Order: sequence, then structure tokens, then C-alpha cells
Amino acid sequence: MKKIYALISILVLALTACTKDDAEIVMDDIMPSITVVYSISGPGDNGYNDKMVEGVVHFCDSTNVALHTIRPASIAEAKSIVDKWITDTQGRATRSMMILAGNEYSELASAIKPIEDKNRCLLLVESDEKNMPKGVVTACVDRKSVMYLAGALSARTPACIMAAMKGDKMVEMATKAFSDGYEAKAQGHKVEEIHYLSENEEGYTVPNIAYAYTDGLIKNRDKYIESTADYYNTRFILLPMAGGSNTGVYFYMMQSYSDQRSYQAVIGMDADYSGRLEMSPFSIVISVDKMMEDCISTWLKGKSLPAHRTYSMDEGFADVVMNPSFDFMGVYAMQEFADVDGNSSLGQLPENYWTEKYEEYKSEALEYGKRSEK
Repeated sequence: MKKIYALISILVLALTACTKDDAEIVMDDIMPSITVVYSISGPGDNGYNDKMVEGVVHFCDSTNVALHTIRPASIAEAKSIVDKWITDTQGRATRSMMILAGNEYSELASAIKPIEDKNRCLLLVESDEKNMPKGVVTACVDRKSVMYLAGALSARTPACIMAAMKGDKMVEMATKAFSDGYEAKAQGHKVEEIHYLSENEEGYTVPNIAYAYTDGLIKNRDKYIESTADYYNTRFILLPMAGGSNTGVYFYMMQSYSDQRSYQAVIGMDADYSGRLEMSPFSIVISVDKMMEDCISTWLKGKSLPAHRTYSMDEGFADVVMNPSFDFMGVYAMQEFADVDGNSSLGQLPENYWTEKYEEYKSEALEYGKRSEK
């Protein structure tokens, strides 16, 4: 029950963390200034956005930097914030950086007038755009290798993907890579379903809708079980890719998990969910905190950031992390085995199953990422 209460707190935080940290930004020339405009889904998702906050705050706490953080309610509000920052930092003697912490700001960033002075920099995170106006740079963590690896590891049962929205370039790339990895190992099977929560950025901020989707997914399988008593062929794994909305998935999975409902599994997304989700065999960890620290430290040293930098799995900025608390006794962890006479029987997977598969598939996943870059 403690785990469920903890996740309820996470869900409440995701729904309520919507206030600005700095309504008014006061600039001076005493120290360098960093202004972070968070994604509209904002901190409180216990994943990507929180890791970004951790990276920025940890670095700024250890350096002589003025940190301002803002969470806008819309793209229009974000534009006003950017316009004001450009005006307020004009002519500052010390360095000023603004971080747009989400690729939903790509169009906004591309429309900014060139920033001519070298003391200012606008960093757009999670974008692979290379042709931005002068003074605007981009950085992202490449997900192709790690998503391919996660797809390959998921291929032992049907898999479903829940994504925030259609048309998000990074989400579509990650979905393709996961599907490619899955199909490479699933012996002719494809990802069962790709479900989008919204047609716009709202898909990142609707844990209640994600909760309802997961509820429907499992109840449809329950109906099959009621008529067949067949848990084994009802197994599936769910990949959630919807920022703060993912908390709705995790909350429902924890509520529904029991000996009678142990045919489902979920992938931890962005952060390591080991010890928090017993039905999660592994997590996809995206180290945006390390990426932010690298970008900021380079900038503070007086160096110019490249027009674009992609941080890779090969460099340690993304990985699949196994969950040592995964329940290997559940139905999801069952597998068919052939005996010496060629007859099949059901048994539990060995506890080193995913670790061994990780080692088997990792080099293939890294090569996939390199091929995709060409």
C-alpha cells in the first residue's frame, strides 16, 4: 500500500505543479543568469521533466549563477516570456542563457530574430534542428538505439504504445525505433497498438485520460480471460511515452496488479522505476540531467555551444536499466519450454533473462542508432 500512496502523491504533484516559480525575472550584472522555461507539462512527472530540473538545479547550486524558472501555461505565454527575456538581457555585461525545455517550443525558437551578441544564448532542448537563427542552439538525447533495444527486449509478448500526441517528431522517431526493435525479434509480429492521447501538447498533461486508456486496455483482456481462463495468451507490455500523463498509467498498473492480474507489464519511461513498479521488467532512462549539466558547464566556461549537439546511448546518456524487484513469479514472466521429448510446458523465466538479452541485443541497438543517423 505504501507504493500506491507514493504514486498517488506523484499524481497529485503532476496535476498541481502549474505555478510559475518566478513571475518577474530581475536581471543584474553581478553574475551569469540562467532562465529555464519548462515544458508545458512541467515538473512533477517523476520522469523526464524532473530529471531536467535536477540537472539544472544541481549544477546551479554548485556555481555562482542566478537561476530563474518559469512554467508557462501555453505556447503563447512562452513567447511573451522569451520576448521579455530578449529585451531584459539586451546589453548585459554578464552572460545570459535561456533554456526552452521542450521541443514543443521549436517553432517559437525558429522565429526568433538573430541574437548578435556573444553574451547571450538560447538553448532549445530535445530538438535536432540544426538551422536555427543566430544565437539559438539545440541539443537532444538520441533515443533511437535505446528505444530499439527496449523494443527487442519486449518482443516475447504483445506490446502496446501509448504516446502523447501525433506529429511530435521525437515521439514518432522513438515509436519507430521501438517498433523496429520489436519486429526484429518478434518472429513476424508487430506492435499491437499505438494509441495517441491527444492531437496537441495537451497529451503530456492528462494523467486521467492515460489512466482511462490503461483501464480499457486491461478490461478488454479481462473479458477474454473470463470466457477462456487463459491468462497466458493475454500477456502484454505497455510502453508509455506521454510525459506527465505517464503517472496515470503507473497508478492504474499498481492498483490493478495482483496474482490474478499479473499478466501485464509496463516499461518505466525516462527515469529508473526499479523498486517502484514490480510489474516493470526494465526502464528506459534518458539522462537529460547529464545533458543539461554538460551544456551549461560548457557555456559558463565562455565557450560557444555548437549549433546542435546530439548526446547518444553510446556516450552514456541513455540506457535500459533492469529492475531487480521485478516479479518473476507472475504470469507475464511465464514462458513455454520444450522438454527432451519435444513436448512444451509452461515455466518461469530465469531471473537473468533480461540481463542476458540486454547483452545479446545491445551492440545491434547501437548499430541501429548509427545507421539511422546516416
